[in-house]
Amino acid sequence: MLRWTQLLGFRPKHLATDSRPEANRTIRLLAITANDQFYSGLVDIAGSCGWEIRRASSVKEGLEVVRSLGMPLVLFDWDESGHDWRHGLNRLASAHCHPCVLLASRVADENMRQEVIRFHGYDVLPRSADRDQVVRKIQFAWFRSEERRVGKECRSRWSPYH
Repeated sequence: MLRWTQLLGFRPKHLATDSRPEANRTIRLLAITANDQFYSGLVDIAGSCGWEIRRASSVKEGLEVVRSLGMPLVLFDWDESGHDWRHGLNRLASAHCHPCVLLASRVADENMRQEVIRFHGYDVLPRSADRDQVVRKIQFAWFRSEERRVGKECRSRWSPYH
């Protein structure tokens, strides 16, 4: 049970006595946004939850951060300024370390969610989401990224071609 809570970003009461490597894994999030107010809100949430957060102002800059730091979770803020979010999402999701990508959008209906999934994203985060919704979406996306990471490790370890 303790492992599930750690993967969701909750800290154990006695972190100093927990010596397992996964106990020290912190949610690491890259926010790709040009919106200072949106990013400020994310920084507040990340600070109160003990997450690590980085910022990029473009998909190109975000790809560099993902590649250099191996960021497993990306929140891509689509500001509807005319660029196609599908292209950016596809580029991010197909980066070398295959991060889990959430799309932040004003439009957050089932059709948008299906489109995001079709372009290899994880889910849509409504721009109007309250703090609890943001925390929940990010924690579940983090959990998925950790499942994929651990699954890849297990597959490579037990591969007959290894």
